[in-house]
Amino acid sequence: MKNQPIKQNAFTLIELLITMGIIVIAGSIGFVSLIGYRSHRTLGAQTQEIAAVLKDVQNRSITQESGKPYGVHFENPVSGSGYYAVFSGSTYNTSNIVSTTTLDSAVEFLDPAVGVSTDVAFSAMIGHPAASSSITVALKSDHSIAQTITINQDGLVTWNEGGGGDGGGGTLSTPFVWVANGGSNTVTKLNVSTGATIGTYSAGSGTFSPYTIAVDASNNVWVTNYSDNTVTKLNVSTGATIGTYSAGNGPQGIAIDASGNVWVANSSNTVTKLNGSTGATIGTYSVGNSPRGIAVDASGNVWVANWGGNNGNTVTKLNVSTGATIGTYSVGSGPRDVAVDTSGNVWVANGGDSVGNGGNTVTKLNGSTGATIETYSVGDTPEGIAADASGNVWVANYIDSTVTKLNSSTGEIIGTYSTGSGNGRWPFGIAVDASGNVWLANLQTDSVTKLNGSTGSVIGTYSVGHTPWSLGDMTGFDLQYFVLGWR
Repeated sequence: MKNQPIKQNAFTLIELLITMGIIVIAGSIGFVSLIGYRSHRTLGAQTQEIAAVLKDVQNRSITQESGKPYGVHFENPVSGSGYYAVFSGSTYNTSNIVSTTTLDSAVEFLDPAVGVSTDVAFSAMIGHPAASSSITVALKSDHSIAQTITINQDGLVTWNEGGGGDGGGGTLSTPFVWVANGGSNTVTKLNVSTGATIGTYSAGSGTFSPYTIAVDASNNVWVTNYSDNTVTKLNVSTGATIGTYSAGNGPQGIAIDASGNVWVANSSNTVTKLNGSTGATIGTYSVGNSPRGIAVDASGNVWVANWGGNNGNTVTKLNVSTGATIGTYSVGSGPRDVAVDTSGNVWVANGGDSVGNGGNTVTKLNGSTGATIETYSVGDTPEGIAADASGNVWVANYIDSTVTKLNSSTGEIIGTYSTGSGNGRWPFGIAVDASGNVWLANLQTDSVTKLNGSTGSVIGTYSVGHTPWSLGDMTGFDLQYFVLGWR
């Protein structure tokens, strides 16, 4: 048998050089990509930090911390790094600087330009700047990768990405609580920190007008006027009426979608979709009997609580783009209001077919399928319902004059809390603010109560107009947090 030649498993010198070259090139590409990724992350973090500082300074101005308004000074010097300084008072000078922060070494200002400075000063109590402005930060290595922070004249702080980056959207902020006073045809604007009344403005006429309320992404306020068959849009700064627009018969619930369109639940078994800019009707869609509460989720669905009669005791799910019915699902007796939690599940307050004859339960539905997950007992005649950012659901029990807090994952009751001293307050509307506090509209006592979201204890009770029904998103938190994803 012939010996076979032994095969050598070895690289030639040329093969080794080629392999090493490939490894070096791949490593260089990976290193550059890693640097680029880290730079993008740095830009995003810097943008969010500046936006957070602006909102913090705005809140200091609203609450008049130390009795003063506050602002932020942005400086882009000819030499050295850009920086921003928080200052107290209505104008910037070197003697009233509270704190100074230098930009990260990887980023720089594009706006203000080199050698230029910009001041954003917020007014006391209201928290509005003198004029709209913008701040742009970019990577030093590539100015096409930039992010712009915009502060509009109403004090709304948002930012957008340019050429890539990290972040985007708006910053969660609920500076005001808006209350619909159905018995006095007015809307009351409160400072969310202090509960002080900032203003009271006319809206609607007749009984139950205004009835429910929603706040859009620019903090403008929309209210339904039940007796007038209309909705009114109010200016966030002045409270002046921007416009009054036709809806269906007996409009009750109202909500805003991610595109700024306005959805109105009409007692005439329909839902009307309005253009948020013009107030023009986009479409009218059939739902169940006597719809009341309405909510929008982050997946592009509209949920409507159908209160009574044939096709009542149900919730209808609509496509936010087309208005088409996706499904109708059974819930408890007399569903009054609806909310979406942090997991996208839908919660319905079953208030019963009449006052004092309540369903006394809440139903939890799967947000994707509409299937009932569970039904939980709460207080007598639950009217309003809201979810917070910490995974809790809050229910206003009308007859009991109490509020129930549930764990949104398990349905377990965490606590039941009084809405204040004495009975007969009749809490109706309920909402959460950006700090996690809970606001209740007390129908009988012409007041709102603010609860600590952690303990359920009463922080304060504040007078408003007559008969504050005020179902709906009184602070704008639902839209900002659950629909737009602002943090």
